[in-house]
Amino acid sequence: MNYKIAILVLGVLGAVITFALGVKWVSDYYANQDLIESMGNMSKQLGSTNVADKIAELKSIRNAAFLLIIGGVLGLVGALISFKKIKLAGILLLVGALVPVLLAPKALVLTSIQVVAGVIALMKARKEA
Repeated sequence: MNYKIAILVLGVLGAVITFALGVKWVSDYYANQDLIESMGNMSKQLGSTNVADKIAELKSIRNAAFLLIIGGVLGLVGALISFKKIKLAGILLLVGALVPVLLAPKALVLTSIQVVAGVIALMKARKEA
């Protein structure tokens, strides 16, 4: 029973952090969108590939941010259902935390708490099966 409380606490904490990181990245991107676009236009005029690569990275981070927001919601749902459907909870926690990492690997630093909750849930689901 203690593991279910651990999954709930880590899952909710991880989900909140995941969601907050997504919101922060989205707000930062749109707060600086004019600057990003002007730098993109300037780099095209100058033929600079370095700036264009960085702008592509920023857009990838923006896309990951939307996935982080969705991942936070999935993580919260997973944490809340962990008492009834532990395998589904583990899957939701892991998917919500790891899919955004495909676009922005640095997100793993803060989504790792949600990953731990998902791993614990799947380990316990395997033992119960």
